[in-house]
Amino acid sequence: MGAMPAARAGAQGPPAAGPGARVMVAVPLGAGERIDLDGRLEEPVWSRAEPATDFVQLDPDNGAPATERTEVRIVFNRERLYIGVICFDSNPAGIRGKQLLRDADLGSDDRFLFSIDTYLNGRTGYYFETNPVGVLGDGLIAQGDSGPTAAGGTVNRQWDGIWIARVARSESGGPPRSSCRSAR
Repeated sequence: MGAMPAARAGAQGPPAAGPGARVMVAVPLGAGERIDLDGRLEEPVWSRAEPATDFVQLDPDNGAPATERTEVRIVFNRERLYIGVICFDSNPAGIRGKQLLRDADLGSDDRFLFSIDTYLNGRTGYYFETNPVGVLGDGLIAQGDSGPTAAGGTVNRQWDGIWIARVARSESGGPPRSSCRSAR
């Protein structure tokens, strides 16, 4: 689950959805509700949030259905955005989480990553990732001529956002569940 300051979350309308566009709806926390940031999605609000599923691959087979199921839910309050993720794995014993340093290259680990396109321009934004042991990776995405991003830009990994991630595994060994939020 991830959380970022949500002051701007309600300031913009939803992007125009073209044919085949996927849209997620963020669910507000009710009065008196709170999220216990423990990597488990047990609070009632998570059951009210419809999960995004049916993800596709970027690598190695761009556009093909994902090989493992993932569910992503988003909830918010006036101060934070929470992203709850359940990553299913048909082989929980093979889950990889070796990196332990912030902003380390997590390419050889299992990981969940997302970006936030604050200007809705498809070229700039913020990049966040975490692995099964809760290591944080983040950066600023900038429009550019080179770099490993889908937008053709670069990621400035020197930027360290203020956010928190928590990861928990089920008693059966999987799937990992993660929860993150930002600090004020």
